[in-house]
Amino acid sequence: MFLTTTPIRPAALVIVGALLTYSYLVSLVAAGWTAVIIVLAISAYQSQESILRALDQLLSFAARVIKSLFAFFPTTASAWGTLSVIAAFLLLAAGARTALRRDRPNSPGP
Repeated sequence: MFLTTTPIRPAALVIVGALLTYSYLVSLVAAGWTAVIIVLAISAYQSQESILRALDQLLSFAARVIKSLFAFFPTTASAWGTLSVIAAFLLLAAGARTALRRDRPNSPGP
């Protein structure tokens, strides 16, 4: 049932056999890794429709997330101005906190 969904062509079987033969001639470890890669490739080839469906769902989810993130951006000039004033005061507070710290790592000793 696993191999009946998409038929494997004889030319592909010849290529697989050649890959296994030449990798076995290199070393037994290379033949083992080649066999693992071939099994993974055949599994991906047999289940390519479900892989593409999952990828499509993932991309549509990412598009919805990005679209919802853009909904938080201001749309008017006054909203952008308010946001910039708030950001300026937050950055000013962060700079003041950094400057007024008691333990200054770069200051010389007493």
